Amino acid sequence: MICIFQTCQNMKTIGFTNTFYTLWEVSEPYQRFINAHEFYEQIDHSYIQNLSKTLAGAKKKVAEMGIEKYRVDLEIRGEHSWTWKSELLNNFELWEFPFGKLAGQDIRLSDDVWQLDRTYREDRNPRRRVIARRRLIELGEIIRFPHEDWVNFDELEECDKDGYGASKHDDGKWYHYVPKAKRAVIPYITKQGYGHWVEQQETKRVAEKSQYIGKVGDKISIEVVLKKDITIDTAYGNMYIYSFQDDEGNVIVYKGNQFLIIPGVYTDLISGKTLTSKDKVWDKMYNIGLSDGRWHTDNSGGRLPDRVRDWLREETLKGSFAKDFHANSVDDNFTLYDIEYPKDKFIREGDRTLLTGTIKEHGEYNGVKQTILQRIKVAEIEPEAPSKAEIQSAIDNIEAVLYLFDGEDKATMLAEIQKLKKQLP
Repeated sequence: MICIFQTCQNMKTIGFTNTFYTLWEVSEPYQRFINAHEFYEQIDHSYIQNLSKTLAGAKKKVAEMGIEKYRVDLEIRGEHSWTWKSELLNNFELWEFPFGKLAGQDIRLSDDVWQLDRTYREDRNPRRRVIARRRLIELGEIIRFPHEDWVNFDELEECDKDGYGASKHDDGKWYHYVPKAKRAVIPYITKQGYGHWVEQQETKRVAEKSQYIGKVGDKISIEVVLKKDITIDTAYGNMYIYSFQDDEGNVIVYKGNQFLIIPGVYTDLISGKTLTSKDKVWDKMYNIGLSDGRWHTDNSGGRLPDRVRDWLREETLKGSFAKDFHANSVDDNFTLYDIEYPKDKFIREGDRTLLTGTIKEHGEYNGVKQTILQRIKVAEIEPEAPSKAEIQSAIDNIEAVLYLFDGEDKATMLAEIQKLKKQLP
């Protein structure tokens, strides 16, 4: 307990109930700390006894009790002891955080953006908010953002309690917000706020450029960039929303349960050929395990036809398979395959892809015209073949520095030159 006036003395005081004047012992105001920085100011009122029904009689009774120093406060009521307590106060310096996990730490040295932003937005002391804002500017989290946009700022105006939007304030009067003259936007903005502003400007720009593509029912194939993808968990599974944009700025949207990926291709490492799901060879292909020159029966998948099994055994006994030869499939024609299974490519925001689909409808969202597709597919865009001039330039660049190398490095560069020359038309 810290006494505000340093004396820490209690004062006998005459109060009043409905009938009797009463005697109290009232403490000096003191600070009751709940931690190192926060406290309440309190005054204890301890009831002693009833004195008299008249003030003069009460004073006489106090004198008879030998009490020389006392005061009269008829605002003290009741017959039970009680304590007056202020709102929660603190002794933080202006440059210290007043709340949260960093309470008492120096705002000017902090790197905790969340706590700084909270102080900047919520603290009651405008000078502390300025210190927090200055630190956020130093960290690059708030930027000065002067621009010519103007906005309406609503201001409080006193009104009748039945007025539109009326609310009662601490002074007992009723107020509501009314629009006043336009004022310039505060020239400071957080990175997040700036991001929202940029997004709004982008939406406006897209709305000005985006037009409908084709007619409902048309099948289109177009190069686009994925701008946004959203996954929504529903009672019937995930719903995916993809927003694309073409080179002219037109917005193309898909909504449905189709998750977009670019399917990989199956490659036979023995022949170097690629296989698709349409190839008939899949219908007569069997899984096997063939390595180290042996056919591993314990690694086979599914039941092999007898003639295929017998052929594998005979070839193994003959030593037909080299030690470094590997296969994982065989067909009815005794053709061996070493299938490399594909890795599907996921489409992510910013990726450019070839989009194919059927126009379902034309719609509009937030003022932006959208062409909505269904039954869509995505595919990688094949890079354009280099021109003759580009190939010749690459050859010239290598030949220009060839004299600097020897041995294996020079051989590698010569092989690259030969490879490029084969690409010349």
